[in-house]
Amino acid sequence: MAAGMHKRWAYFLLTVFILGAAIKEVYAKLVLNVLDPFPFTLITSVVAQITALGVVGARALAWRQEEPRWDGPVWLRVTLLCLATFGALLFNNIATDLIGPVSYKIIDGISYPVFLVILAFFFLGEVISRRTLLAALIALAGFGVYYADQVPYLRVNLPGLMAAVISPFFFAISMVQIKWLLTRKIAPEKIVAARFSAITLAALFWLPGHFPRLAGETWLLVVLIGSVGLAGLFLILFEALKHIPATHMTVFSASTPLFSAITAYLLIPGTVYQLNHYLGLGIIVVGLASKVVEAEK
Repeated sequence: MAAGMHKRWAYFLLTVFILGAAIKEVYAKLVLNVLDPFPFTLITSVVAQITALGVVGARALAWRQEEPRWDGPVWLRVTLLCLATFGALLFNNIATDLIGPVSYKIIDGISYPVFLVILAFFFLGEVISRRTLLAALIALAGFGVYYADQVPYLRVNLPGLMAAVISPFFFAISMVQIKWLLTRKIAPEKIVAARFSAITLAALFWLPGHFPRLAGETWLLVVLIGSVGLAGLFLILFEALKHIPATHMTVFSASTPLFSAITAYLLIPGTVYQLNHYLGLGIIVVGLASKVVEAEK
């Protein structure tokens, strides 16, 4: 019974995370109309790390808690997390520039679950269950149907394709490190702070000579995206991952079009969808529902 409650709670948090990420994406597009992706990534990552460090300090002042020892393996995983996150975001920007955001999103949506299942098996000892695999395959099928109308317009070239595959590979590596650190009882806020440390270091070298001039409203959006859309959502995600295997993320990551479609319809006036979109979303709902129903059993 307790395990089922923990799983339901984790699925709820994952839903909040994916929905929040979809909302963040809408507002990020507004900022990216006036700010290049690279400085946007650096600045929001710095804000995310500062936010996470603030949570670390606040919790330390609020109550004393027994901290696990940061031994060699922990530092190794933290280092891998920093490097993998930096690499994932770097190749994300490269791929988006070379083949466009839609092509990248499709390749990422298909590649990430595959990489996560493989890496979780080898480095976490997780074996994806048949039900999770079936739910993920159904959601991925819906993902493919949803983007079917974009196939004739895809931009594909070898450098862009390689970057688009490398980025989700690094994201999967970072997810494996996060799950491992959570099993060692490392606090989620410390993992968030560690995740963005390499990017913050890069920002310290790059931003002084390239600091953008933005309107006050744009800066407000940038700060909100970094603090709430990155740090806040990752805290929610890591709390969820305490209670479920990393491979369960495959179903929810493949379901992102559902949440993106909902937020776009609500937040962007004039948004319309075609038949393949509705069919794809329906298939995704079936896959996602089959996974959520599993938690009730």
